[in-house]
Amino acid sequence: MLLPWVQANLFQNLLAHLYLIPGSSDWSPYLKEMKIFLWVCLLVGTIFSSTAQIKPAEITFARAREFAVAGDYAQSIKVLEILRDSLPQNTDYSIYLARVYGWNKDYPAAITILKPLIDSVDPPEEALHVMVNTQLWAGNYEEVIKYSNLAQLKYKNSYYQIQKARALAALNRNDEAEDTLQEVLRMEPDNKEARALKTQIFQQRTEHIALSYLNTSFSDPGFKPWHLAYLEYKRDLGKVPVLARFNYADLFEKQGSLFEVDAYPKTGKNSYLYLNAGAALNTPLFPKFRGGIEYFHSLNKHFEISIGSKYLAFEETDVVLLNAGLTYNTKNNLSLNYKPYFTQTEGDWLTSHSLALRITNPIKENFVQIDLQYGSIPFGFVTSTAFTDVTSLRLGLQYRFRLTKNILVQPVFMYEYEEYFPSMYRNRFNSQLITILRFL
Repeated sequence: MLLPWVQANLFQNLLAHLYLIPGSSDWSPYLKEMKIFLWVCLLVGTIFSSTAQIKPAEITFARAREFAVAGDYAQSIKVLEILRDSLPQNTDYSIYLARVYGWNKDYPAAITILKPLIDSVDPPEEALHVMVNTQLWAGNYEEVIKYSNLAQLKYKNSYYQIQKARALAALNRNDEAEDTLQEVLRMEPDNKEARALKTQIFQQRTEHIALSYLNTSFSDPGFKPWHLAYLEYKRDLGKVPVLARFNYADLFEKQGSLFEVDAYPKTGKNSYLYLNAGAALNTPLFPKFRGGIEYFHSLNKHFEISIGSKYLAFEETDVVLLNAGLTYNTKNNLSLNYKPYFTQTEGDWLTSHSLALRITNPIKENFVQIDLQYGSIPFGFVTSTAFTDVTSLRLGLQYRFRLTKNILVQPVFMYEYEEYFPSMYRNRFNSQLITILRFL
């Protein structure tokens, strides 16, 4: 079946053909009236053709967009190609066709369609917009910079500067990316996208030094405070974040130290591992050897699950800790994490539970977290073999904020109502301060 605007064109051509039949000058005296009638028909046909050409095309274009929104890119492309071939002068169809090709990850096809439009004397802004996005999705970062500069020169839109900054960051040209974003923020101080991207680029710094001090005090009855500190160095080895940490403890009137290493290799697009290994240097406080592994997997943008274990080899006994985790992330930068722990020592199994509610500000790189814990595992980490079936109820609060451009500070406080002996309780106060220095 012919499209309506094609039918209209055929009708117009037929009228013209009838009017130009050879020998028409020999027709009857009614020829003059026939000529007028044909002219009227031709005019009506032309108007009808124009109208028929526009309305069905618009309906068809709307249908193509519906296919694209539904994710049926192949069908949308088929319809759009017919539209483009029938009405090549309509650039909207070509640009949207390029956009759909990009969504379908056929970036070369999208770029081929867009290039003649952009190489014209007056390139449409939408064509430049789609070209910048397509080149970014394709990973052609130098091309992103090129077309972003062209678009910004002509249309003065901060969107193109932000896309340029993304490309610069992808090329590890972070200083240039930050300068570009600073230009945006000079003109638009409240541009959230620019501020968030600047924070993301800053977070890509691969090195930091962290210093932590934890004081644990007791009351009713009192007990000599515990002290624990660590010095940590982090950098990326290839694409794997690696942390080396030196721990020092003063507990039970004994001193000791532990050296450990953490690594976070990716195992897939939506998964990674936490690996840990450490050894005590000169103390019975820490395990002679410790090792751990935990697997994290994002199910979607809202849910993440994990499962892991730790092995602690103390002088007197070996301890195995098993844990699992479920994290729920909302659209409003709120996350809820639940973790059950199962500890096996000397034939006994002990359990504990941890619940954490975190509110994050990704632009300022701040977060506030509320912790609720119940069970037998000490706060934060295990330093001794003091595992019993007594339990503690813990409530904690921690807050991280940026003190300067490259210094983050994180105070942590946790109160415990601790059963230190069956049916005997005391108060325990854990106060910790973590300071992180990022290298610029």
